Amino acid sequence: MPSSTRWLGAIVALLVAATIAIAGTLPAIPAFDPVVPSLTDGNFTTAIRDDMWLVEFYSPYCGHCKRFAPVLHDLAESNFHLRDSSKFNIARVNCVAQGDLCTRENIAAYPALHLYRGGKYLEAYDGDRSYDVLDAYIQARAADHRKLLSLSFSAHHARNH
Repeated sequence: MPSSTRWLGAIVALLVAATIAIAGTLPAIPAFDPVVPSLTDGNFTTAIRDDMWLVEFYSPYCGHCKRFAPVLHDLAESNFHLRDSSKFNIARVNCVAQGDLCTRENIAAYPALHLYRGGKYLEAYDGDRSYDVLDAYIQARAADHRKLLSLSFSAHHARNH
């Protein structure tokens, strides 16, 4: 075997070992997080039927998901007030445990962030996953939803008076 082939094999083996070691040192995604509710096949449709929902679809074995979990927790915690003021919610779905649901929602990669309004898929978020950028996205979508709620309330109130 030529020397360059052995070196290439050694480098690939080292990269694989390093990737496994790094992924193994990431903290696990908590099975229960009081700030970020877990949705299941049994409660997904009912939960997202009303309001606006940003839902993370993840795998507990995914390194990107493990790194993103603290960001999602912090976003949900700092924007908890939006549940009342804007009817905006943040939740997650474990796609290993809820494979049928993730298949139905066309989840192809993890973590996936989907936005729903009134039980309907609105859009996939594919921007930067940093706290600041996602927080700006959440604030903008919550403000949009607040406006829709206000218009809906005004229209309903006008019809009944």
